[in-house]
Amino acid sequence: MNPDGELYSLYCLAQQKWASEILAATRFDRSKTYRNILDVGCGTGEVTNILFDEFENGIEKLIAVDKYDEMVKVARRKNSRPGIDYSVADITDPSSFKSEWQHRFDLITSFLVLHWVPDQYQVLELVKTLLAPRGELLFVISLKPPAAFLKVTEVITKSEKWAPYLKGFVPSWRHRPGWEKHNAWRKPNPAGGYRQILRTCGFLVQYCEVRNLDFVFPDREYGKGMIQTILPHVQPIPKSQLPSFMDDVFDIFEQNCVKDEKGRCFWDVEFLVIHAQMPHSKDEL
Repeated sequence: MNPDGELYSLYCLAQQKWASEILAATRFDRSKTYRNILDVGCGTGEVTNILFDEFENGIEKLIAVDKYDEMVKVARRKNSRPGIDYSVADITDPSSFKSEWQHRFDLITSFLVLHWVPDQYQVLELVKTLLAPRGELLFVISLKPPAAFLKVTEVITKSEKWAPYLKGFVPSWRHRPGWEKHNAWRKPNPAGGYRQILRTCGFLVQYCEVRNLDFVFPDREYGKGMIQTILPHVQPIPKSQLPSFMDDVFDIFEQNCVKDEKGRCFWDVEFLVIHAQMPHSKDEL
């Protein structure tokens, strides 16, 4: 993840499209009032606004948090509205969540964030302290990026031109100690694996299935911008070299990606969509 908030806010149409589609397909109890909602990993707030619109009738407060102060600053400037509060908090650090948030939320959402977090048990144990009785969670976790994106990371790190900048760079949690241990649930059946985690942590599973969603890049420049927001490998590259780096990155992506009938690059991602509820008592489990 590239924590450049200004850049992210310009190139997050795919995230908005996917969030809208998932919210529309999720079977929420429409007789229930979701007064307090927490959005974890809100980025610059575009998806948070879509979430607010979905529950506008009855919502009292939507608190949106992100671990990056830069993201939160941009969200406050570009996507503020009455009823939404933006704050800095990290889902891997329980101490960053305010004590007054405990057992407050009727719904906790997280769109396209938790694939960066190694330990899902830790996440769910924290979420349990934040949810009200019968509170719900809606998580969307990226399982498998497009093959073309993986090809980019493979080729660019071996490139004679860019390898010196990327030597020793650790691009994500997936390459850090403990990743395999904590993510055994992903194989061979990620939906079944995550259902077991939910049940172990005391949740009632409403829905937990793999879904494929897509996005078509409108043009090359948008494609470069979007990939730059999510490609960790941009971090060690000097700013003066970024335009050249992203040209090379997109050339690799374009050579390996699926294209639509108009020849535009097609971004097809495999997600795990999770909807679960906190029981009112142990008797409901």
